[in-house]
Amino acid sequence: MMRFSKPCFTDTQRTFGFGDRWGLAGAGHVQASYRCTFMGAFAQQHVDEIRGAMRTPSEVVLAARQALEKARYPNRWAANIDGIRSVDDIEWVKDAGFSLFTVDVSQEVFSDADDLSKDALASVCEGLANEGIINWEALCDRFLDKPFEVSDLLVIQLGKEKLMRLAVKFGRAIARADAMMSALADRMPGKDAYEVELSLSASPSPTTAEEHMFVVELIKEKGHTITSFAPRMLTGWESVVDFRGTRQQVERFMKAHVAVAYYEGPYKVSIHHGDDKFSVLPSLGLICGNLLHFKISGTSFLEGMRVVVRKHPTLFNEIVAFCLENHGMRNYPIPCSLDRDAIDELSRTTLKDVEGIFIDQEVGRQLLEGMYAPVFSIGRRPNGIPFKEALAEVIQKHEGLFTGFLTERVGRHVELLSTSS
Repeated sequence: MMRFSKPCFTDTQRTFGFGDRWGLAGAGHVQASYRCTFMGAFAQQHVDEIRGAMRTPSEVVLAARQALEKARYPNRWAANIDGIRSVDDIEWVKDAGFSLFTVDVSQEVFSDADDLSKDALASVCEGLANEGIINWEALCDRFLDKPFEVSDLLVIQLGKEKLMRLAVKFGRAIARADAMMSALADRMPGKDAYEVELSLSASPSPTTAEEHMFVVELIKEKGHTITSFAPRMLTGWESVVDFRGTRQQVERFMKAHVAVAYYEGPYKVSIHHGDDKFSVLPSLGLICGNLLHFKISGTSFLEGMRVVVRKHPTLFNEIVAFCLENHGMRNYPIPCSLDRDAIDELSRTTLKDVEGIFIDQEVGRQLLEGMYAPVFSIGRRPNGIPFKEALAEVIQKHEGLFTGFLTERVGRHVELLSTSS
């Protein structure tokens, strides 16, 4: 029997989120986890992914637990539900067995605040104050011209205009986070029963260190505690491909955010859409130390599709044709710059190496990643059998191959994150 039958708190132990849209990737994830000292969040899924894959929250936790039981997994593990944006989301997931709840208020961030004129900014700020969203006088008392010595290399001091821009940009997001965390507390058996992550990961622009500090300062003031904070990563940080920027950019970004996490917590910096960021993984692991919660999800989906292309190429080609024809259906909010021209060019390519084009190359990978929900929910074979049913049959039939692919690909992630030099 496994030693820990239920998910555990992660606290400040470094954690790795093994996203599994199939519900069949657990064995490979367990094998990959043995290559590192991370605590595994083996049940880790975004609410939109669960809906897109036509599953339930309980099924996500159950699939992970069953894989751990089968492997007689000896270590502590976690279960992270991501993307909570409403009370309805909380009601849907609260009894499923998750231990870590990610409250995402990215949609409430008012990015236009960065570019408003001073007069327009003051007008919006006044409106928020009149609504009771912000208390401008209290914000000035707390922040205006006061140095926050985050670290030896980072001192944050906010002048009036900058403070006003932060208040306008994040006022509604902070109010929403407060409401969601309070609603979660009202519905859970006690604060010792769950942990909370605060996410801005889907915000319109990369999160700065001063934005991070400002938001968390006010969340703490409202009486909330977080286990991790997820910033919007840098431009060029996209799903299932390596970072389209430099290692030095990532290092500067992460050093600042980790410094804020130490100062305000300590709590972990949570990195979403970490799939395939191989060029920067050693730096991330070294800079963050234990203050890291790293998430992948598309990797297990694409490695499952690798099994399909090798063992049932006809089915894979049907899915590719469906994705190319219906790519406008992409609705899961993944960071991706894939445009119609790139997809149209892909459709004109002579598919001599289907696996290489759609599983290994960037455009094909992002097309399949963005279309997983329509594939699972409405896609059908010419004989009427749903793609999801046909895919599951192939994956289950070739479970050993799938486990091997995951052990290698996911294992490469955790090994590089564990590299200290």
